[in-house]
Amino acid sequence: MTTDYRALCAELTAALNDWQWETGDDRYAALIARARAALAQSEPVAPTDDDVTELFYRHMGEGSQVGFENAIAEALARWGRPTPQPVAVRETWPEFSDCDQQEEVWVWNPVLDHWKLSRIKRYVHTHWLPANALPTPEAND
Repeated sequence: MTTDYRALCAELTAALNDWQWETGDDRYAALIARARAALAQSEPVAPTDDDVTELFYRHMGEGSQVGFENAIAEALARWGRPTPQPVAVRETWPEFSDCDQQEEVWVWNPVLDHWKLSRIKRYVHTHWLPANALPTPEAND
């Protein structure tokens, strides 16, 4: 079973907005705004074979080196995904939306020189990433 997190986030945002409207409690207005902004971002779409072929032929006439560099730059701009950047534990603490169901995030242990999905221990971990920042195999149901 796979979860549609965008749909779940939209549903939770709508429910929280309704609750806020009914109670007059606007403590969560910033959270609702952040969730709506995240939902407004388009999902990345992978290129098709035709997209790559069209890109290749469009840049072929620019000369081999320049055309190749321009094709790569355009491909990265259109289909590339930004690399998650680690956050120093001393700078900021993860928010609830950064954590998984067990309140864990990816943490860097400099002594063992590895990333691990865990709760942060200030005396051990130096950096963290959101729980969904690194790909993990999903269970097939």
